[in-house]
Amino acid sequence: PPEASLPVLLGSQAAETCTHRKAPRRRRNRSANRMVEGKGCRASCQWDPSIDGLANALKDARSSQAVFTLASQNMARFDFELFVLAIHVAAKHAAANPPMCTPSNIIHALVQRVHSGLLAMSSPSADIVHLLTDALYAFAKLDVNGFQSVIYDILKAVPPFSHQCSTVELSIALWSLGRLAPAEAPSTNMTREARRLAVFIMGHIAKRPLEEVTPHCMSEVLYTTTRLELQGKEVQDFFESCKGANCQRASLHDFTAQGLANIAWALAKTHVKRGVTTGKSTGRVSLKIINDARGRLASFEMLELSMTAWAVAKLHAQNEGGLMAESLAEVGTFISAVADVSVRRFELMSSQSISNVARALAKLDRMNDASARSFFTEAMRSLIARPFEFSPQAISNLCYAVSWLNSR
Repeated sequence: PPEASLPVLLGSQAAETCTHRKAPRRRRNRSANRMVEGKGCRASCQWDPSIDGLANALKDARSSQAVFTLASQNMARFDFELFVLAIHVAAKHAAANPPMCTPSNIIHALVQRVHSGLLAMSSPSADIVHLLTDALYAFAKLDVNGFQSVIYDILKAVPPFSHQCSTVELSIALWSLGRLAPAEAPSTNMTREARRLAVFIMGHIAKRPLEEVTPHCMSEVLYTTTRLELQGKEVQDFFESCKGANCQRASLHDFTAQGLANIAWALAKTHVKRGVTTGKSTGRVSLKIINDARGRLASFEMLELSMTAWAVAKLHAQNEGGLMAESLAEVGTFISAVADVSVRRFELMSSQSISNVARALAKLDRMNDASARSFFTEAMRSLIARPFEFSPQAISNLCYAVSWLNSR
């Protein structure tokens, strides 16, 4: 049957890295050069203490709605930094308290002001690049549509100052572009400007020393690069470096559950059975993920758990990747443990998660385990109770797995 199409692990079901991103600090220009509203140029003036007051009020706002109310009441007094700050703080609250009723007219007004501010800057300063990574993150968290013009502006403004961005900032910018890409066929349906920016950012990340890439950044970059199907020697070398570094780690405890799921998924999607990728290092990293995840399965969201199960089966099943055949029993035991956890938390599973775990159990030939049979009992009950929630592909995977179960 066709493979399970993996869900995008970039929603409210996942604990994302960017949830913890701090609000941007206002960078006070000591020469007091500030953007003059409506003139699109820089003029010297005295520092307005009320601007700092507005910035502090935005940071102290308790909800996205409070941010938008403050912004709508003081739009004429905002400068470029305040527009970015307002969108950023609103995004932080939206991430912490979804779902949020977004007043789209105010969001689009703020985005338009960011666009206008960028157009007015004939020679952007180095500080702007930091604000633009903040803006990208905010657009992604708020699901801002119609942002192509701003992406084009950012594409022009970022390159001269990208070397001043930290690796964390670059990884967040790449994550944001992945989040903003269309859910269906993101690599082909994203705008040309967004793809050019993603390729540019990934190229700079790949050139950074691997020591600067935190575990969280690594999982984000590997996942987003795979989702957007960014290719090239730099991308391949980055993947190989990450695999080598993880193989040398004593453990993967520094990675979150989501990080482990993201890396496993990226490895499975990019592994070429007879291609140029090094199967041994991929298999070793996968086994390290299994060993680390086994001890904290309870910390995984069900979507993350099903993604990990799908990836493990894709890499190690004999009729799939066939990696580390000598460890197949260990892999199978892990999948059975995933099935056991899934039965106990079945009410939290989506139809896609059910399909992924079912496919993994069948591919790794764990159909005789009691945990697998209990899982399929629950899966069939769920399919009968809510058939319209299952995609044709999910139903196909379940039918394949059940037919395999019956043949055993």
